[in-house]
Amino acid sequence: MDLGTSLQFAPRRIAMCFPELRKLELVGPAFNVLEPTDPYMLPSYIEELEICCGSDNSIPLRYVSDDSLATIQVLAVEWPDFDFVDRTMRHLDGDLHLMMKLDEAGSDQYIVDILDASGKFARHFVQHIYDKRNHGMPAFFAGASWHARVTEVTISQTLWAAPRIARHFPALPGVKKLNFIMDLDAEVEKCLTCPAGKIDCSGLSTLAVIVPPTLQCGEVYADEIEIILDFGLASVPRHLCVDVADRLPVDGAVDGWTFKAVERIAAIDEWF
Repeated sequence: MDLGTSLQFAPRRIAMCFPELRKLELVGPAFNVLEPTDPYMLPSYIEELEICCGSDNSIPLRYVSDDSLATIQVLAVEWPDFDFVDRTMRHLDGDLHLMMKLDEAGSDQYIVDILDASGKFARHFVQHIYDKRNHGMPAFFAGASWHARVTEVTISQTLWAAPRIARHFPALPGVKKLNFIMDLDAEVEKCLTCPAGKIDCSGLSTLAVIVPPTLQCGEVYADEIEIILDFGLASVPRHLCVDVADRLPVDGAVDGWTFKAVERIAAIDEWF
């Protein structure tokens, strides 16, 4: 290994040299562990941790203890594996908000954010669409017990239209609200595209249709939104409250649906 291009990683020394450390970012092309050490040597009092080293991420993840995962408020990891995601999510209690989008237009990476109801804890993951581990199953979707606690989902239409991701969506029966982000540029492409896979949201009662502040979409058609849900949901609720953000014009109606103009959702605008 070329030590000149790798991050020199010494977990024991981090704890010894920085007893007041609260935020730690480990970013580099590769890791080189400088010292033999027992697992789980990163300080347990870290409040924010970012690990971004591509395929070498598995090395520093070995040194994050369960005690740390229970107290780290903001955790950001690039290309995590299933075991680490599962271990991480055991420590988030209560209702959860699952947010998914492409990193940017045309990107091969997508972002998954998971927030707890208190707003205190956030898990931020970056994954590659063409990741072949676990037969292409995203680390967040494979047999996880925390799925049942997801009550709100935010998803961009570009990610929902990606077959490699959409075909693996798990059942999310606890979801009450779905935020649908129309993130295609109306001047380049159609405003609405059909999802490539279905999500089981049998408890869904509210759909929010949102256009990011950086994009323009002249209007949407009620029957097109219905078609989107026909392709994207295992079952479409007969009665649905549709929140339309920022006075986005809606043409038409759907029997049993109530359309309501609402204020923009600041947290989602900041996310984009």
